[in-house]
Amino acid sequence: KAKESGKSTVTRKQRKKLKDAREEEKPGEDTALSEEEKRKQAKKERQEQRKKEKAQKEAEDKKKAEEDAVEAAAKAEREAVEGKERKKKKAERDAAKKAEQDRLVAERKAKEKEEKEKKANEEKERDRARLANLSFKKQAAKVAETKGAELDEAAAKDAESASAVKIQSMFRGHKARKRIADIKSTMSDVVVDAMIKEAEGEGQIKEAPAAKPKAKTKAKTKPKKQTLKTAKTTPAAASA
Repeated sequence: KAKESGKSTVTRKQRKKLKDAREEEKPGEDTALSEEEKRKQAKKERQEQRKKEKAQKEAEDKKKAEEDAVEAAAKAEREAVEGKERKKKKAERDAAKKAEQDRLVAERKAKEKEEKEKKANEEKERDRARLANLSFKKQAAKVAETKGAELDEAAAKDAESASAVKIQSMFRGHKARKRIADIKSTMSDVVVDAMIKEAEGEGQIKEAPAAKPKAKTKAKTKPKKQTLKTAKTTPAAASA
């Protein structure tokens, strides 16, 4: 116990022997030799004590180093697990964010594409209408240039009904009447009739019956007042 506590390792018996030896010492060489041996013994004991203390300290340091290593390994493992969890959560957040961004981009592109197609279709319709109108005018001008001089006023009047049929077939719908009026206002009857004559020659349209323009003129005139004589001859009166 004395050695472990770092105190002197000289026992009680040894001290008693030393005391007895000192009392029995005789002056001279024996006393000097005894003192030298004591110093050597004390030095040796101190050296042994230092060795023991050093070994003990090394053992404690080694044990502490092992404990520190175990703790460091556990800490590293915990940090690795936590790091993986953080990375996993971050990856999930990034994936969700990217998916949302991709969805927004896809919606925006789809909307832009739809608007672009809509504008393109509208532009195509406008171009088609412009080309049709231009082609119509060019064809009429070409026919008028070659055959306009040969047409007389009577032929132009005969072709008026056929002109209406041709224009009506080209412009169908609720705006057909307005378009026909616009075309007639911008083009001369000679040009229109020339185009109709050429179309009739190619078999594209048939000549309109002559009764149609007469029906229009009759519709514009006021109906005659019926007398007693005429009322009896009307189909309504006859059926009655």
